[in-house]
Amino acid sequence: MKIKICGITCEKEIEYLNILKPDYIGFVFTKSKRQISAFDAKLLRKKLDPKIKCVGVFKDNSLTEINNVLKKVNLDVVQLHGSENFDFINLLKKNKDYKFEIWKALSINNKIFLNEYVSYYMRMKNNCVMDNILIDGCNPGSGETYSLAPFKEIIKKECDLNNDFKFILAGGITPENVLLKIKEANPWGVDVSSGVEHINKDGVTMKSFDKMKVLINKIR
Repeated sequence: MKIKICGITCEKEIEYLNILKPDYIGFVFTKSKRQISAFDAKLLRKKLDPKIKCVGVFKDNSLTEINNVLKKVNLDVVQLHGSENFDFINLLKKNKDYKFEIWKALSINNKIFLNEYVSYYMRMKNNCVMDNILIDGCNPGSGETYSLAPFKEIIKKECDLNNDFKFILAGGITPENVLLKIKEANPWGVDVSSGVEHINKDGVTMKSFDKMKVLINKIR
């Protein structure tokens, strides 16, 4: 089970992560309360354990913007949260100067059934060189949770039929509910942000060492 801690913004969080060693950490390069500049991300990346992979999160950024970040920050993954289509993803992947995976995020809601996501995923696998799909809530980074119960059988069936079908689960995951979420959906990995945050003594919202430790220990 892969673990990604997203929305990293400061050196103290990097210190925590170097101790806890998740598989991935995420820098947000689009409008968000956790948005970070490429310059600051580059500095933090240098302090991060090289065994931990870095994900850059983008939403409807231009190819030029993404490529400029790739030039400055050593990203292992580009995660797309906007309306990026097959053509855009293929153009992005043509950047041969850097080696990186592409993950496409899809926001789930009660009006769209997961079988449509499965179909979309398989189309993406067949039509463009994306590497993974991330299933998220309607408001990424908000901590809002949602139930996958109506889609559990669809996920199980697709995983049984397609050995390469894998996805990352995000949206409202906390140390308290992570094992239930994993049991419910059987994802390849989990992506956590607000669920492992707290307000420190200075009144600043940041990642909590204790919450991240509990979550990671439960999974591993």
